[in-house]
Amino acid sequence: NGLWHSPHFHSQIELVYVVEGQTVAIADQKRTVTKSGELFLAFPNQIHYYEKTAIGKYIVIIFSPEIIYGMEDMLYNNTPKSNILTKEKMQNFANIISDILKAEGDFSHTIKVGLMNQLLANILPEFELKPRIKTNNTTLQSVLKYCTKNFASDLTLDILAEDLHISKFHISHLLNQKLGISFSAYLNNIRVHKACSLLNNSENKISDISEEVGFGSIRSFNRAFKSVMDMTPLEYRNQI
Repeated sequence: NGLWHSPHFHSQIELVYVVEGQTVAIADQKRTVTKSGELFLAFPNQIHYYEKTAIGKYIVIIFSPEIIYGMEDMLYNNTPKSNILTKEKMQNFANIISDILKAEGDFSHTIKVGLMNQLLANILPEFELKPRIKTNNTTLQSVLKYCTKNFASDLTLDILAEDLHISKFHISHLLNQKLGISFSAYLNNIRVHKACSLLNNSENKISDISEEVGFGSIRSFNRAFKSVMDMTPLEYRNQI
């Protein structure tokens, strides 16, 4: 399960197509269940994440709005009232996603960009868009960005507060009020997600992965991993 369980944001568009199973996707604090055959689309700079679910099959595509011809301003300046496209509305477009994955050869990048334009041109009219409202999320975004960049270090709430020149009590309040999560839980989620990637894509020892993602001991790593993924790192690696 390569979906980010930690709240995050970026300037790209994030598209998740559920092939099998389901996931709970949250965008701008709105929680929706995304089922097999449905699509979740996070717009640029939308804070979003996914609640832990059973292992499923997902196609995740992250791309810059700049590759979508004539739609860049619309994508940056609007957000959807709902980020989900139902199975009924997706059934005519799922084949485009399949074609994107199959593209290969010298001109595969050009083919993929063309298909992404085709896909967005077809699915965007299915979303009801609303103008992006300027919010006071700048501080929260700074916190999320800092944690994402520095999670592997010996990061504490005191260090974060000092480096960003923000009260640690204000940071804790923001995380709890906006995301419903404590600083330590948020940091553990980021570390566990990175560990999942390493368990998927490397043969490194679990103890080495634990140290690489910032855990002080294998015991704390195992405890945090099981809390987030409902299984131990070894169980996760064995089922891949």
